[in-house]
Amino acid sequence: MPPDWCHVYFAPSDMFRPSHLRLLSPQELARRQQFRRQIDADLFGLATVMVKLAVATCLGRPPEQVDIDRTCPTCSRPHGRPRLHGSGLEVSISHSGNFAAVALTPGAPVGIDIEQMSSIDTGSLLPYVLDQTELDGVRDANDFYVSWTRKESIAKALGRGVMNGLNDIVVTAPSEAPRLLALDFAAPPAARMRDVAPAADYAGAVTVLTSGDVTVDVRDEAGMLGT
Repeated sequence: MPPDWCHVYFAPSDMFRPSHLRLLSPQELARRQQFRRQIDADLFGLATVMVKLAVATCLGRPPEQVDIDRTCPTCSRPHGRPRLHGSGLEVSISHSGNFAAVALTPGAPVGIDIEQMSSIDTGSLLPYVLDQTELDGVRDANDFYVSWTRKESIAKALGRGVMNGLNDIVVTAPSEAPRLLALDFAAPPAARMRDVAPAADYAGAVTVLTSGDVTVDVRDEAGMLGT
């Protein structure tokens, strides 16, 4: 049965509390300590806790019993796409600026991406992100970030990296409703996409790989995190 819902959670880094550390596994605690900046460590810990609490709520089990497998299929290090084995749920995580984001849905691959928008010159990034046919639809830096997050949400749902660029993923113009038009310059897989962002100076999108209708709703992260 295709999924009919996708829950999205946003939370700022200051929602991470010392009490949340008890929900991190030894491996997750070790990875958190590897971040050089405190905000990056807090966002990693926050996103991890958000996933465990959201899954615990959906499945009716203690969050301590929720395991996140991040094993990379290439090198076996714990930095791969997060998976929730045996839960029937798919999850995606993103963080940028001061926010963490989590998307959770049953039974179909999902990807979420958020980016804090800035005034940097995006000209050098255009060939990396946009197909030639998409250039006319991007009027400014804000439009660029909208296209970028839409495409990266698709890449995450597909489980593919972005090192080789995103210009083989073609989406609708930022002024239009979000939709996947082509992938590798061929007919795309079925996908449902929505623009979602945690604050006015952020762009973001979530994509679920399904042909059915999906209701995307932003959930109460404060209540979930006990803040």
